[in-house]
Amino acid sequence: VESWNKRARAKSAVLHYLAKPAKETVLILVQGGSGKDEKTDADADLSRLTCSVEVGRYPPKMAEKWVVKRAEERGVQLAPEAASHLVKAVNADLGAARSELDKLAGLGGGAPVTLDQLTALLGVRHGETQVDWCDAILDDDPSKAASILPHLLDQSGVSSVGLLIQLGTHLIGLGIARSIYDRGQRGGSLERGVFDAIMRARPARIDYRGAAFRWSRAADSWPLSRVDAAIDAARAADQRLKGTTLADERGVLVDLIMQLAHRAREAA
Repeated sequence: VESWNKRARAKSAVLHYLAKPAKETVLILVQGGSGKDEKTDADADLSRLTCSVEVGRYPPKMAEKWVVKRAEERGVQLAPEAASHLVKAVNADLGAARSELDKLAGLGGGAPVTLDQLTALLGVRHGETQVDWCDAILDDDPSKAASILPHLLDQSGVSSVGLLIQLGTHLIGLGIARSIYDRGQRGGSLERGVFDAIMRARPARIDYRGAAFRWSRAADSWPLSRVDAAIDAARAADQRLKGTTLADERGVLVDLIMQLAHRAREAA
């Protein structure tokens, strides 16, 4: 659907059909993301005549099961750590995962595909995914965050702005976790509170339970003043990426990493 413009003949034909559809036919229309925004509203013209159902991304564990099953359908076995790495490398995008599985199918059957073999095929090394980059920043490990950045930016489909969007989600989540933490909740109670907040907001492209666990564990090291400063720094980095040619995207993100690490030293 997203490929149609308002005057597309195909869309006009579908709208004409939907005014009086055949009773014995089920018509399924698929609308993906715009490429700029994961949360794309359903087409307004079509929504008036159809039932819209939003289908979110699988959480990592479900995505891993999907990957293993689709691999088996192609005559390919994946070692458990290889399946997990594939999901992380494509950020749980099942369309991208399917494309990578099609490549693996060309290798033929035999022994399970190992993590090293998959890493060589994907060009994404274990521990150097977008998720790992965000985790390194949350863990106050600027050295790791800076060292994997060049490999990340060389990957297909990865952009500096996209990395900032993911990091921004984590920073806002940390702010939520810290606000609950400051109300005296700890342990399981804190994690449940964070998970409930996530379910109300339903942010895109994250594992809800994994994020609740991650943010709850990091809340102690991220007072709200630090979270606010980090969000301001990320916003400034976003403006630099979009509005200046004085530094390349890697330089802007390394500067951001160092700023956030400095905040960590101040907090200590």
